[in-house]
Amino acid sequence: MDKDIKQALIFGGSGGFGQAFAAQLRDRGITVISADVLPGSNIQADILDSVTPFAGALADADLVLLCLPQEAALGVLKALDGHITDALVVDICSVKSVIVEAAVGRCTGCEYVSFHPMFGPDKAFSGSNGVFIPVRGGTRGEIFRQWLVELGVQIIETDVETHDRVTSLVQVATHAVLATFANLREAYDLPEDMVEAFTTPVFAELDRVSQSMVAEDPALYHNIQSANPWGGESRARLSMALEETLQILGEKDPVAMRALFSRIRRA
Repeated sequence: MDKDIKQALIFGGSGGFGQAFAAQLRDRGITVISADVLPGSNIQADILDSVTPFAGALADADLVLLCLPQEAALGVLKALDGHITDALVVDICSVKSVIVEAAVGRCTGCEYVSFHPMFGPDKAFSGSNGVFIPVRGGTRGEIFRQWLVELGVQIIETDVETHDRVTSLVQVATHAVLATFANLREAYDLPEDMVEAFTTPVFAELDRVSQSMVAEDPALYHNIQSANPWGGESRARLSMALEETLQILGEKDPVAMRALFSRIRRA
C-alpha cells in the first residue's frame, strides 16, 4: 500500500497555523482540504454535528492535521474515531499529556504524531524549534518529520512527560511573568507619551512581547496554565523566586544583591 502523503485534511484550516501549514504543504504539491466552522475553508462545518460533510476528504486523506486548541482537538479526535483507518494524524497542542492519552485509544489504525511548534504561526518555520512526539510511528510519520527538517525546523524528539515538564518553565512560567508585567504596567496608569519618552530598550522589548501575548486568545494561555500537570508547581516556583528577589531588593544590601547575581548568572 502506498504510504506517501498526497492529500491533507486540516481541521482549523482558517486559523493561523492551519493556513501556515496549508501554504507549506501546497508548496510541496500536496492537495490540501481545509475544514473549519469559520468562513474561508473548503468545508465549513462542525464534525461534532455530523461526519457526513467530511466523508470524502477523510477517505482520501493521507494526513489529518488538528490545528486546534486542546478541547476542540479532543472533540475532533473523538469524532474521527472509526472514520479513518489509514492515515497520519497530527495535533499541535501546547500541552501533551491530555491529548496524547486520548490519542492512544482513538483512530488506532492510524499513525499518530503529537507535534508542538515552539513558535507562532506568523513566524518562519526555518530556524524555529519544534517538539516531535511519535505516539504511533510509521512511514508517513517519518515523511512528516523529514518535511519539517527540510523546512528548517529544529526537531526535538522526546516523550510526553519531558515535554510538559520543560514547557512548564518555557511557557507556563514565562507567560505568567509576561501577564504580570502587563498587569503591573497598567496599574501605574502613566501617560503613554511620558512612558515612551523614558523607555529603555529592555522595557520596550518586554512591553512589546507582553502586549503581543495579551492581544491573542486568552483561552489558549489559560489552557497552557491549567492543563499542564506541572503548572501549579511552576507558578509556585515563580512566586518563591519573586519573593526572594523582592526581599533582597528591599533590604538594600549590595552584598546580597551581588550574591544573587552571582548565583543566577549562567556561564
